[in-house]
Amino acid sequence: MLAAEKVGDSIELAVLRKGENLKLSVKTGELGSEVTRVALPAPAPLSEVTGETLGLQLEDAGGAGARVATLIPDSPASRADLRPKDIITEVNGEPVADASAARSRVKNAIQEQSPKGVLVNFLREGKKKWAVIERPMR
Repeated sequence: MLAAEKVGDSIELAVLRKGENLKLSVKTGELGSEVTRVALPAPAPLSEVTGETLGLQLEDAGGAGARVATLIPDSPASRADLRPKDIITEVNGEPVADASAARSRVKNAIQEQSPKGVLVNFLREGKKKWAVIERPMR
């Protein structure tokens, strides 16, 4: 959204800080030359959906699920706050034993066109967590 604004424009941001909604006025600026842009791959047709479509690569976690190996910045998975080393144990309420099962369940969930995305339960440092990964665009 910021990229659509002109350099020098003032915009208002809504921020949630310590449970309080704040509105901040900021002025847009030019990106420095040290900033590198990351290009995301074009969305795959739903018949070719894999975990990578959502911006994550999975590996087996020794029968305990699918470990997140890497994430693409600003991908659906990274926006859902998944992190490398998280272990996905369920996809849309279905247990997964390994990376192959997780990819298969993710593909099925996306093809079912769930409007809310893909629900994943995962372990981070031994704590149970969950996230909803938004569906990729067609």
